Amino acid sequence: MRFVSLLAVLYKMKMLSPVGLYRLIVAIFQYGMNVMMLAKVAASMYGQKVAVVDVRKP
Repeated sequence: MRFVSLLAVLYKMKMLSPVGLYRLIVAIFQYGMNVMMLAKVAASMYGQKVAVVDVRKP
């Protein structure tokens, strides 16, 4: 069941292509399974697009 969930998430993230899976595997080997790996994959997929915006005023 977990494998099916993993495939569903990878499909939603558009990572079931050979290039997407390659980027994911390279990031896992570089950084391990942590937040930095997710940031590296996102940066390689989406480049300089805005990911998070803080709308609170200081």
